Amino acid sequence: PGVNTPDKSIDPFNKTLPSLNGSVGFAWNPTSWNLKTNVGTGFRSGNLAELSSDGLHEGTLRYEVGDPDLKIEQNINSEISINYTSRYFQFSVAGYLNHFLNYIYLTPTGTQYLGFDVFRYEQFDANLYGSESMLAVNFPFYERLRFETNFSIVTGKLSDGTYLPFIPPAKWTQQLQ
Repeated sequence: PGVNTPDKSIDPFNKTLPSLNGSVGFAWNPTSWNLKTNVGTGFRSGNLAELSSDGLHEGTLRYEVGDPDLKIEQNINSEISINYTSRYFQFSVAGYLNHFLNYIYLTPTGTQYLGFDVFRYEQFDANLYGSESMLAVNFPFYERLRFETNFSIVTGKLSDGTYLPFIPPAKWTQQLQ
């Protein structure tokens, strides 16, 4: 099969994509502290849009082209988190790494069709990694008053070092309630 382009229709297809997965984790809770770690695997097959798109996506005003030859997306993930909780103070920090084989993603082609930018579903090995943290203070002079701040960031890169498209920016929020 050749490369799917906007001027070439995707033929009907049938796919069977088996996979095996597992997970193992550890948690330790001494006093007010909580330490957790986890390693696991996961998979997903391409969805209908990723496999067979061949047209305008009205919600984004782009022309998307699928690929019925996509393989299973398999990942190995790991995470570690540390939490502390007391009456007036809470703190947590977590970090994670997801390594993907055959990561499915939508990428611009740099071309247009009928005036719309053309995007194609592709696969490549990739890493998604990031962290999130939270700090909360309950004020002792007025226990119903609470300040909380949260920060999260994720980075996505293909194994050749290219950044993945459509990764959200870092997010930092504060709340006083």
